[in-house]
Amino acid sequence: MFDIKGTLFLGKCFIDLPSVASTNKYATQLLAKGTVLNGTIVSTFNQTKGKGAHNNQWLSEAQKNISISLVLFPKFLGVSQQFYLNMACCVGITDFLHKNFEEGFKIKWPNDIYYENRKLGGLLIENAIQGAQLKSCVVGIGLNVNQIRFPGHLPNPVSLQQITDTTFELYSLLEKLIPFIEQRYLQVERGALSDLEQVYTNRLYQINQEALYKFNGQTRKGRITGIDQQGKLLIAFNHEIRAFGFKEVVFMYDK
Repeated sequence: MFDIKGTLFLGKCFIDLPSVASTNKYATQLLAKGTVLNGTIVSTFNQTKGKGAHNNQWLSEAQKNISISLVLFPKFLGVSQQFYLNMACCVGITDFLHKNFEEGFKIKWPNDIYYENRKLGGLLIENAIQGAQLKSCVVGIGLNVNQIRFPGHLPNPVSLQQITDTTFELYSLLEKLIPFIEQRYLQVERGALSDLEQVYTNRLYQINQEALYKFNGQTRKGRITGIDQQGKLLIAFNHEIRAFGFKEVVFMYDK
């Protein structure tokens, strides 16, 4: 059985599936049965019906990429703080990429991982709430690793192999990635939220750059300045700063 080394709890229970429709769905079913430990990772290199954000499908060629779901019980977070979990995972992934590769990796708000203007991966977080606290969550992570051909309708995909001209061993890459995510999760648990928010903001795609954004049927030139306390994206249009929630604004960029 594959074992994640260098972590306190994340990945100590590692469920390695030869094939599955969705690691998030599988992990959610384990939660429903009450038979899953904090930090459990569900992994496959052949996800056939992966879930992306906004009900999109995450497409992944078999045996080429990383598809995992983390099961977490962040009961120390209130509902109003749930975006910090997203920040921790995004920052942890980019920590790993910067440590092992180069500095061109960014976070496209709210939870896509970019290299320059191309999408390397993304997250899908599904939370269960109890009262004013988070009860449990499933964090789905997909990273393009060795895939070099993508469906034509995907606007801007890229993989680590395309970036580095190197073929990677997927288990080895996973073993390196997971400790970085755990470190940032533990940072949230310790309450070191302002530091995490600053790093997340500094790594935002198009931060402090003029670009086009579409909202309410109009396209305007603006500049991302950061996020608010609920994780909404702040964009300055001339002297006005507006806050956008999920699906309320579209990034307009050259494909």
